[in-house]
Amino acid sequence: MFNKSTLKQLRHSLIWALCLPVLAQAHNMGNSAHTPLPPVPDSIEQAKGTDAKLEHNKQLVVFAFNEAFNKHDLSALDQFFGPYKQHSAGADGVEGLRAFAVPFLKQFPNSSAEIKRVMAEGDWVMLHNHAKISPEDRGMICMDLFRVDGEHIVEHWDSCQEIPATRQNDNSPF
Repeated sequence: MFNKSTLKQLRHSLIWALCLPVLAQAHNMGNSAHTPLPPVPDSIEQAKGTDAKLEHNKQLVVFAFNEAFNKHDLSALDQFFGPYKQHSAGADGVEGLRAFAVPFLKQFPNSSAEIKRVMAEGDWVMLHNHAKISPEDRGMICMDLFRVDGEHIVEHWDSCQEIPATRQNDNSPF
């Protein structure tokens, strides 16, 4: 099938294909625009500490989100949010969040947001959720990104899209 010369060329090409990403990364290390990879933990204890922080941040965001937007207990805003910066079109601060939440929850007392996925990295936690204004509502697919500082959610971004009545594929939005 392959002669020795062809096999040698293929092996040479494969070696270069495997080495090029490493060489490119090494070249970019001197480039100030390149963001270096995070350091590898020095010990199991340090790695566990990182995992514990991620788990803490996820639990904090899930608990605060559920209290405020599923149980409609807005005391969670004072307890878990702030100093709070809102990056979507809403008003800034905990009071801005309350100014949105109070009339929204009054108008839609059966609203809910079922969390489908929780992801965390560093101080960031992202929720992938199914937001509905009523049990009959088809709802929206939402991604909420939060930044956590200690025991508080201090920043928030979101992106949502309505779930269409018909889909062009059989893939679940969740």
